Amino acid sequence: MNFTEEKLVITRRPIEAMALPDGWFEDFEETGLAQNASRRRFHSLKSPAAEIFIYDRGVPVDSISIRAFNELLAEKQKIVLPVKLQRVKNIIGNLSNPSVFKILIATIQRVSGKNVLIIEGRWSNNQDAYAMFMLEGPGSNFVVELHYQAIKEEFPKNLQAVKASVSSIKWQDN
Repeated sequence: MNFTEEKLVITRRPIEAMALPDGWFEDFEETGLAQNASRRRFHSLKSPAAEIFIYDRGVPVDSISIRAFNELLAEKQKIVLPVKLQRVKNIIGNLSNPSVFKILIATIQRVSGKNVLIIEGRWSNNQDAYAMFMLEGPGSNFVVELHYQAIKEEFPKNLQAVKASVSSIKWQDN
């Protein structure tokens, strides 16, 4: 994977920078989804149906869910059991609803020195997803999400490049 300086496009707390894969570009930023919410979308020239987006729901998560999320992140790199995912369903949203999303695997992974929750699975519309959930900062009750989604035929074509991009993340100083 060849990253160049102009591909360091993301600056969204807690991410200081993340290199996009070759051929990806920022499409637009949505605001007004909810008060203070935002969503930055990125697309690929080679796979127009594929997208990466960073979502900030703009509202704090309840203290019980944040406590459960912090406990989950403290478990280090390991597979997350469904019972533990249920404790953070307010954080993972529709990914916790089996009628619209089938979780294939959920893990705690270390990305550039910070633990994050990664969920891979399939939406009921046959789009596959790779989703990362992270705290905005230490002690924060705001969660930021990074998603890669594509139709199931396109998904594997970009997955390794997206994972390489995720591994390029530089976190903001806390």
